[in-house]
Amino acid sequence: MNTQEIAYSLLAMSKMLNLMGKKDELKFNFSQSGQKNIQAQTALPLVQQKLESEKPNQITIKNTSKAVEFVRIIQIGTPSAGNETSNAENITLDIKYVNPKGENIDISSLKQGTKFFAIINIKHSGILPRYQNLALKQIFPSGWEITNTRLETPESVVPKASKFDYQDIRDDRVYTFFSLSKNESKTFYVNLTASYIGKYYLPAQSVGAMYQSQINATQAGKWINVIGNGDIN
Repeated sequence: MNTQEIAYSLLAMSKMLNLMGKKDELKFNFSQSGQKNIQAQTALPLVQQKLESEKPNQITIKNTSKAVEFVRIIQIGTPSAGNETSNAENITLDIKYVNPKGENIDISSLKQGTKFFAIINIKHSGILPRYQNLALKQIFPSGWEITNTRLETPESVVPKASKFDYQDIRDDRVYTFFSLSKNESKTFYVNLTASYIGKYYLPAQSVGAMYQSQINATQAGKWINVIGNGDIN
């Protein structure tokens, strides 16, 4: 569903609740990991209880009202560096790194001043209809610099990028927005330079449909090094 569809659905549901009139109050007992038992009560159709994320997630809820209650647990977080995992659901994401001659390179250790490209290939699984409103999110290590190809055309064998709807190039990241027909694949590239000596983390790269959570793919992040020309490692 897109934003407008969700908004109108919520509006219709709120009007339906008003027509239904007041129902039994919601009452329940809540505890986390056997700690303090909290009693909650509300006449509203929805109540939220914040969890303590530092504690083990053993949650106990007891309905003490006559109404039927539906419980949902929402957890949001960012995996710590190095603990991300790659995945693909209804779309594939493949990223490789090449030098200006088009040869594959190992980005785990690059000499300062090295110019290279991230080549991103994304393919429709062929199962679902055309994908609309896809977003490719790429955040790069602070030791790398992005060359804005709208201002400078690189000299290399890298092919011309596929057509996209919009691309936002910032200091440390690139957002690319596009669509994919059934079984179609598109290729994009980012022009990069290993600029600052040090150890950095390359965050996970991801692509997904902005309004269809079942269409997504992620390539796990990794640690990288930018070394001086006289360094061995």
